[in-house]
Amino acid sequence: MYPIYFATVPIEGRKIHLKAGEPFPLQHKGYIRGLGPSVGCPDADTMNFGRLPYVQVIDAGDAEAAQQILELGLSAEQAAKRLTTTPRKAKAA
Repeated sequence: MYPIYFATVPIEGRKIHLKAGEPFPLQHKGYIRGLGPSVGCPDADTMNFGRLPYVQVIDAGDAEAAQQILELGLSAEQAAKRLTTTPRKAKAA
């Protein structure tokens, strides 16, 4: 699994300006949890990461696909569409 983390709500702060659907600039759980209080989720540091209401997780399938999605700056919607319409490489046995 190669997760990509996207914002589900707009997030505004001194060093971050995200629209809903945009990928987090740092794909790091600790960084993303730290944004919790600014979006009304004060207990983000103790919640199950998959239940954070301001985060959408999309599995890119492999590192190459995840890197391409982030480099292209695709939204969550665009990434999901790309992943369902682009054939994936077969894994070596």
